[in-house]
Amino acid sequence: MTEDCRMFTVACVEAERREERAEREKREAAKVKANARKDSVTDGHELPTKKKAQKPKKKNVRQKH
Repeated sequence: MTEDCRMFTVACVEAERREERAEREKREAAKVKANARKDSVTDGHELPTKKKAQKPKKKNVRQKH
C-alpha cells in the first residue's frame, strides 16, 4: 500500500513539474514573440515616446483682500 502511495505522489509531483515547465515555456515564447513584434515595428528606429503635459504648480500665496 505504501508503495502505491509513493508512486502516486511521485506521479503527481512529476505532472506538476511538467505543467510548470509548459507554462514557463509558454511565457518565454510570448516574450520572444512580443520582442520580435516590437523589433519589426521599430525597424531600428526608436519610436518617440509621448510625454505627459505637466500641470503648472500652484503657489501657496495668500490672496490679499
